[in-house]
Amino acid sequence: MVKTVIFDMGGVIVPFDFGPAYERMEAWSGLGREEIRARLMAGELASRFERGLVTPDEFRIELNRRLGSAAGHGEFLEMWVCIFTPGLTLIRESLIASLAARYRVLLLSNTNVTHYEWLAPRYPHLRHMHHHVLSCHVGAAKPQAEIYAEAIRQARCEPGECFFTDDVMAYVEGARSAGIDAVRFISEVALREDLAARGVEV
Repeated sequence: MVKTVIFDMGGVIVPFDFGPAYERMEAWSGLGREEIRARLMAGELASRFERGLVTPDEFRIELNRRLGSAAGHGEFLEMWVCIFTPGLTLIRESLIASLAARYRVLLLSNTNVTHYEWLAPRYPHLRHMHHHVLSCHVGAAKPQAEIYAEAIRQARCEPGECFFTDDVMAYVEGARSAGIDAVRFISEVALREDLAARGVEV
């Protein structure tokens, strides 16, 4: 029996598109998209930011160094959050509110502190959740075992009593390895069917 329902954020609740951010970084640096991506990934810079191992200012300074740019705090923030369209969601707030009235509901997300602090006040979906398990707070990211262990701890039930949905199959498989019942997110309609198949009341 499901006691806790766990949601990913990006690609499940909130859609995103990195295209506009790359366009801005291209304008700053004169570099092509693939080169920018390579410089972001070198030394796991983006991953370390996502795991909370560097601060937003440290990340911005290092990004400027790698791109040969000089973006200030405001320019960086505007670029880094332009991947989101305010108000646009993939599932309705009412779904999470309804679940939260009957079950424990958690967020389990690979995210950096800048994205989270921008998203949290703008998406009321998140306010209905009982706890947010974030890579930038845990120091580990999906599909690392540590972040699923923290989600299970916050779920306050057995792993098999947790249901999780994520749009990335590797993260679904990571959850399954931790004993969590997990499915890949396709749409709200499919999610409701997955929940109903498990006897979850929506």
